[in-house]
Amino acid sequence: MKYIVSLMLLVLVACQPATPPKDNNQAELKETVILTDLEVPWDLSFAPDGSLYFTERAKTVSVLAPGETEAKLLELELKSPLRVEGEAGLMGLALDPDFAETAYLYICYSYSDSDTALNRVSRLTESGNRLTAELVLVDAIPGGVGHDGCRLAFGADGFLYISTGNAQEDTLSQDTSSLAGKILRIGPEGSIPEDNPFDNPVWTYGHRNPQGLAFAADGKLYSSEHGPANDDEINLIEKGRNYGWPEVEGFCDLEREKAFCSNNNVAEPLIAYTPTLAVAGIDIYTGSMFPDWQNKLLMVSLKASEFHVIDLAQPDSENDKTVIADTYGRLRDVALAPDGSVYIATSNRDGRADSSQGFPKENDDVIIRLSKE
Repeated sequence: MKYIVSLMLLVLVACQPATPPKDNNQAELKETVILTDLEVPWDLSFAPDGSLYFTERAKTVSVLAPGETEAKLLELELKSPLRVEGEAGLMGLALDPDFAETAYLYICYSYSDSDTALNRVSRLTESGNRLTAELVLVDAIPGGVGHDGCRLAFGADGFLYISTGNAQEDTLSQDTSSLAGKILRIGPEGSIPEDNPFDNPVWTYGHRNPQGLAFAADGKLYSSEHGPANDDEINLIEKGRNYGWPEVEGFCDLEREKAFCSNNNVAEPLIAYTPTLAVAGIDIYTGSMFPDWQNKLLMVSLKASEFHVIDLAQPDSENDKTVIADTYGRLRDVALAPDGSVYIATSNRDGRADSSQGFPKENDDVIIRLSKE
């Protein structure tokens, strides 16, 4: 049963010494758990009318209409059965820029071809309670039980951008003929744009496991990416650039990394986190409810269980504010709502929750709304 639970709470965060500073305005926050009893919600996306669409990794796409207290599950009609194992399943979601007219949704999901683990990006049409008429846009993306990527975002240029993990095969990240370990760019019906840097969907390469994609108002694309045990990254994504993996971890600061970077058009991250946070979903704040967050990067993390607000104009520890920490467990995605509030999804039923902290809770997973007190 999915239902609304209203919580009037002040955000109380005890920062650890290695944790970025708290946001000065967090006492103004109101936290409301709006949905409970979910199964690993992965991606949150808002329609222009304020309807919240979201994926659950082992299930389907659901929609919470404005004013409703229960989400409606949409029947998912796919060409291949959903492959749910490890980190794989139903993941990325994006609504068409003209969703009100087209009713098109774009998803990234895992499937199997014989014994081969793969991922696929498709377009579906919402019709009543069904998602139907699947049009496969990018097929046979290497997949696995981990490092699947699968975040989706539309740019102002009308093209769809897709993050792909390297399927735990590090050699694929530097191979520009492979779709794994990349940011891809395609037309809304699957075409390859003429100005792509390669003769395929590849836009950037050298990625390990990019988990978040978000466009800023100025058209710049940002990503969040998992490192190994060090150097989670926030990256500015630029056409044709190499992001270094597996030859470079974080900044080009080791001698062997410096040589590789200078010879291979490597883009260094804006921020690198060591120890890692398991950075996850990101968004750019452009609402009016929280003026101090304007044009800043919103980021959630899985392992660190934190919600950050980051000033991209000065991306350093002094301008990376922790707003929530150690409250809701693992945080998978964050999204800006049309009214300026912010929604966050937990990921406590993904098999990696910290049981010593009491996770997963009885009502996990949940979606939380942040608004003004």
